[in-house]
Amino acid sequence: MDKEKVLYSVNSTETKSAVLGLLCSIIFFQCIGILMTKIGTPPCIRKDKQWKYRNIFVSFIHSTIIGTWCMIVNAIYPGISEDLVEFVNLPCFAMVCLSTGYFIYDFIDTVWNQPISRHWEVLLHHIAIGSIFSYNLIQYKCIGLSSLVLLGEVTAIFLHGRKLLQLRHVDPDSLLYR
Repeated sequence: MDKEKVLYSVNSTETKSAVLGLLCSIIFFQCIGILMTKIGTPPCIRKDKQWKYRNIFVSFIHSTIIGTWCMIVNAIYPGISEDLVEFVNLPCFAMVCLSTGYFIYDFIDTVWNQPISRHWEVLLHHIAIGSIFSYNLIQYKCIGLSSLVLLGEVTAIFLHGRKLLQLRHVDPDSLLYR
């Protein structure tokens, strides 16, 4: 077996780092979900919307962490856009690991708690992104591209924040909502 083929074997350091990072990320978001369950939802949230509130809150935390991290990483490392395939560094690799772990966590949480038919679009999105990002992490390629793609999480901060306010019945004309 030549050296090039061994580089991306299951025993490679990069693969082990990716798997460990994904597992830690899944556990991190599971702990946030459990904490949210223990704390409970605000009294204004209807019983049938409690899972949705918790799920969107965890999504809000993910998008806030990743959106902020992504803006910082893309500002500090402008070389990302120069080589989207080969660019890899620890901050970008860790960010993609954390985000991929979140997508896996959210997929499992949704399948476990909700009918698939009600959320198939989100589940399909998670399968697509989770698969692509996982492949990139294991192959140690396209981490720069994945980092740029994650800039979309900046808009998700506001989308999830707005949905949380809607679930809490905040007046749409209020300053907080706008």
